[in-house]
Amino acid sequence: MCEALGTTPVESEIPVDMADFPEEIRQAIKMWHALPDDIDHFNGGYYGKKLHYYKAIFELYDIPKEDYLHYYNWVFLVNTLKVRHVQDKKRSAPVKASPT
Repeated sequence: MCEALGTTPVESEIPVDMADFPEEIRQAIKMWHALPDDIDHFNGGYYGKKLHYYKAIFELYDIPKEDYLHYYNWVFLVNTLKVRHVQDKKRSAPVKASPT
């Protein structure tokens, strides 16, 4: 795209590609995506993923039991970052005026 626009790419603006991550991180992200969302449908709150289902997901991905804690920590980190991102986005969204 930069070539078509005649510009030089800025390293800090280039999006991260999944291939840039080590295999275990890609695996943790895939497992995180497989977990069900924890959403407060009444109030519209997002609490991340239901992490108590991790055992079932780890079994589906054939993760050895001795590696559960290692992968759980990566999945937990991904979950924490996503929840923070959603909360920050919600805080910075403009407040809608209620109809009178």
